Amino acid sequence: MQTQWKASLQRAKSRRTTTQVDEFSLTRPEKTAKLAQKKQARIERLTAAERAEKDAMEAERRQRLEAAMEAAKVSTKVSMTASHKLRTEAIQAKLKARHELDKSQEEALVAKKEKLKHIAKQVIAEVSDSERKRKEEKGNYVEDPEAAAKAKAEDDRQAYQDAIKRNRERILAAAAARPSLMERFAIDKKKEEHKRKALQAVVTNVFGKNLGAFKGVFTEDEEDLVAGLETSAGDDAKDTKDEDEYNEDD
Repeated sequence: MQTQWKASLQRAKSRRTTTQVDEFSLTRPEKTAKLAQKKQARIERLTAAERAEKDAMEAERRQRLEAAMEAAKVSTKVSMTASHKLRTEAIQAKLKARHELDKSQEEALVAKKEKLKHIAKQVIAEVSDSERKRKEEKGNYVEDPEAAAKAKAEDDRQAYQDAIKRNRERILAAAAARPSLMERFAIDKKKEEHKRKALQAVVTNVFGKNLGAFKGVFTEDEEDLVAGLETSAGDDAKDTKDEDEYNEDD
């Protein structure tokens, strides 16, 4: 340990510059540059050597740790004192704690790498999404807003006129399908005529020609109905007679 400390102290002393080279640097700049390069190379070699030495010491420490762990697993039949046993248990506890620490550090390193991969994927996805949105927005870009507004207004006006035309055609078609006032009057008259004839046929078939025998039997409404039927029948007969006479005169 003391030897290592002396070596590191010697290396630290060798890095310090105690001489003044200002005048030398002004008169011989090429030489100064070469010396600076050599100094930098020496510092890099020392740094690399220190790093290699530290790596070797760490590797040796790990080997000793593994050897101690393996040795601690082997059971021996040698009788130990209480103090020896306590020291052994303390050493084993320290070794176990060190092993768990190394394991946790490795797990943390693995988790960190996975997290970095996940973050990289997220960044790539966000960049791709942003690029896609940019392309879509560029595709919807309008160079002349005024012309686009006029075209949209013209389309809306044409659509409105088409809707009005369709409504007018539908209204005219409905009006054409509806009968006129005279047609409705003729239809209603025909309905009443058919109804009267049907009722007359029923009364004739049920009561026959003896309607007079039932006077006083019908109610007032029924008598009015029968009277109306008789009157209609008389009118029909008169119309038929007149038509026949007219035909004979011809």
